[in-house]
Amino acid sequence: MTYRGAHRRFHAAVGLCAAILAGSFVFATGPASSDPGNLPAPLGQATNTGTGSLGCPNNASWKGFDNNGNPDNFGPVAVKIEDGGRVWVSDFRNSEQGSSTAGRVYSWPSVAAAQDCTTPDRELDGLNQPEGIEVDSSGNLFVADTGNSRILKFTKAKTDTFTTVGNGAATPAGNFALEISTKNGNADSFVRGLAIGNNRLWAADDNRNRVVAFDVLGANNNTTPDVVITDAVCHPKAVTFVGGKLFVANFPQGGCIGSIKRYDTLANNAAPAATFTIQNDHPIDLSGFGTTLVASSTDGGIAKFAGAPTSGSASAPLITSVGQKGKTGTYDLKAPTFGLDTISSDGNPTLIADSGNFRVVQADLTATTTAVTSSKNPSTVGDNVAFTATVTPASGGAKPTGTVQFKADGANLGPAVPLDANGTATTSTASLAKGTHTITAVYSGDANFNPSTGTLQQEVQGKGTSTSVTASKATPAAGDRVTFTATVAPASGTVTPTGTVQFNDNGTDLGGPVALTNGSATSPETTITQGAHTITATYSGDANFAASSGTLSFNAGAPTLAVDPSTVVAGRQTTLSGTRWGADETLQITLQSTPVSLGMVRTDSAGRFSTLVTIPAGFDPGPHQIIVTSNTQRATIGITVVAATTVTTRPTTGTLRVTGGPISTLTLAGTLTLALGFALLTAGRRRRYVVCQPATVIMQRLARHL
Repeated sequence: MTYRGAHRRFHAAVGLCAAILAGSFVFATGPASSDPGNLPAPLGQATNTGTGSLGCPNNASWKGFDNNGNPDNFGPVAVKIEDGGRVWVSDFRNSEQGSSTAGRVYSWPSVAAAQDCTTPDRELDGLNQPEGIEVDSSGNLFVADTGNSRILKFTKAKTDTFTTVGNGAATPAGNFALEISTKNGNADSFVRGLAIGNNRLWAADDNRNRVVAFDVLGANNNTTPDVVITDAVCHPKAVTFVGGKLFVANFPQGGCIGSIKRYDTLANNAAPAATFTIQNDHPIDLSGFGTTLVASSTDGGIAKFAGAPTSGSASAPLITSVGQKGKTGTYDLKAPTFGLDTISSDGNPTLIADSGNFRVVQADLTATTTAVTSSKNPSTVGDNVAFTATVTPASGGAKPTGTVQFKADGANLGPAVPLDANGTATTSTASLAKGTHTITAVYSGDANFNPSTGTLQQEVQGKGTSTSVTASKATPAAGDRVTFTATVAPASGTVTPTGTVQFNDNGTDLGGPVALTNGSATSPETTITQGAHTITATYSGDANFAASSGTLSFNAGAPTLAVDPSTVVAGRQTTLSGTRWGADETLQITLQSTPVSLGMVRTDSAGRFSTLVTIPAGFDPGPHQIIVTSNTQRATIGITVVAATTVTTRPTTGTLRVTGGPISTLTLAGTLTLALGFALLTAGRRRRYVVCQPATVIMQRLARHL
């Protein structure tokens, strides 16, 4: 997009330092005028001392490099800002000093990164007097290798691997994807400026007085021109598109008249629809945005067309001079001023290749703020959370462009995301671990707006869990040796939680944390004391799961015994029962004072039992104890033993006196008594006289007869 040939003698004569310097640029607005008003000076111009001093902050000394990697002067002739913000600058200074392959293209990741003499991060060398630069929407880089009468196409994959400045490694040989020759047989053509429009790459073919278009964007590689325009084209130095119209800068040499031509029809041999002029009629580069056209001149001036150059057939010089050489309050741009790129919403130049001062000047930028929002905060592990950055300018209605790099705790969340038309960018992730994360959105800045950064604290909670606790004995009793097991289950899904569990009994830790195995953890064995117990198992959580806890409560009173009846005849049985014993354990039953085993009994799963025990016959009468023991517990209960009842019979032999009488005699006496009573009763009923005598007399008389 620039011209250099007419000023070779000028460049060969100067041996000055070169640098990228930050600057500020404010443009006049309102009616057309030749006076730009008071414009702020750039931040640190090169000092023309001839010693290589650049006048950079902190005495930085970056400059261009020769073919051997040695520092040398910087001769910027074209600038280009990608949609993503990366800056490309072509430098033919070393080619002017006699090397045929020393021309270079430098690159910085952003406009902001190119400030203050910062060393570029990419270099393309081995070129011969490179001038025009363009980048298509696929990231392909096009370079006008002017001295070799060709255009080189480099894929984004290749430009991403270009090495840093000074090592001479990234030569074109074997690296370019396509070579477009513009020679006329063996004659050179000196292709200058490049532009993209109407889905084609357009080139200003200087020596052949034509503008040509190639179908080489994206994956296309057609090196034969699709469109050739020669009408009113005379030593063209630059081409650009504004409002869909093609503008061509003709330079006054070889009988040509300096002017800017507009072509509304993009076809072979199309005629211009309008002609525009600038001060001194030496247009050398063109750029624009929307419907605004900007041109640079070899006299160091920059013209911004105040009218509507995309329509009508006006030929008047509708310009506003905003950078003319020697004007007070301007940048003092030094002839020649070759390249400029304009991507600002108001059409003002963004970067200016101030070749005469061996620098690139940056326009003044508007401050911005960046705010970050989350689609879900707090979120849960595994949730897909969207983060949106909104970039807001401090003033004006224009929307920032450029990209936003999202970071989580300092690490990139994917690649940089371009801002949309509303100045927002969004990324999403489902990979954040549990915890609090610092989400940062870093806005790159663009040609009009300063970079800015916003942050957000994102809380990520673990997935829900539940923790249950069981004991090795269903009903632990005082004195039992017991372990407790915690089982941690996820609220959903099949992933098993990891981490540790801390057990405690009534607030006292039972050992240290125990690691989960297959979702379970078991406490150390502990002896249960008498009284109420609450066993708590606290799950720590892990990278995916939230903490939780569970409890188990029980009352570990002393084991109980009951006996029914409690007074038992020796030789007979009684029922012995008990509670609060260990589950499913065997108990030994003993009768004392003199120990006698009454057998064994097994408890049920609740630690209870009931059994019949037999008091041995002949066991001493009196109070005694039944003692029940397990491996860990012991209980007693009192019992009274009584002697069995004794029945006495008359012995058939021996000397003891026999009391009582024969049963047959007693039976006969009773029978007679009953008979006598019946007779008396009968006689009375017959009214006969009966002499009643005392019963004792009657009984005596009867006895004598027995």
